[in-house]
Amino acid sequence: MDCCTYLDGSVLLGFARHQKKLIRLYNQAKFQSFRAHPTYKFGIQGPRNHTGAEELDKKHGNKKWQDAKKPELDQIDSYSTFKDLGKDKRSARLEGYQSPDGV
Repeated sequence: MDCCTYLDGSVLLGFARHQKKLIRLYNQAKFQSFRAHPTYKFGIQGPRNHTGAEELDKKHGNKKWQDAKKPELDQIDSYSTFKDLGKDKRSARLEGYQSPDGV
């Protein structure tokens, strides 16, 4: 990143053969540190994904994130949002349509 920082303020950047690539690498290195830091909202650390939520529960010795996720998933199930057709229920397809695998 030091090299890219030097090139950012230098005249050499205009003459660089791969100018766009250097700028892209510079921006990736600059913003990578922001993605690695934990996020906080109202003083509470929030997870970045499902695995992060499980790790926070283990770290604090409770199941708050797991308990918060359960009503959301139950509500999705109550609306019958997704149907599992599975392999045995392929005959339930609409006439005239074909599955992506060609069967």
